[in-house]
Amino acid sequence: MQRIEKKLHALKPISLGAKVEVHGGFNRPPWNENTAPALFKRAAQLGKEMGLTIGEATAGGGSDGNLTAALGILRHWTVWAR
Repeated sequence: MQRIEKKLHALKPISLGAKVEVHGGFNRPPWNENTAPALFKRAAQLGKEMGLTIGEATAGGGSDGNLTAALGILRHWTVWAR
C-alpha cells in the first residue's frame, strides 16, 4: 500500500496549466478474501439448513471489518436480503 501511495503522490499533470493534488491516504488494510473461508463456509451451511442460499460478492469501500480481519478477528458484517 505504501508503494501505491508513493506513486499516487508522485503523479504529475500532462496538460499545460493543470495541477494534480493528492490528499490523504489509505487508512485500512485491504480485505483478504482468504481470511475467513471457514467462517463463510459455516454461515453458508447454517443458511442451507434454514432454506437460504448464502452467496459471496465483492463491494467497494472499507469498514472496521478490514481492521479486525487484519488482527485475526473474523466476522460477517454484511447481510443482503432479496
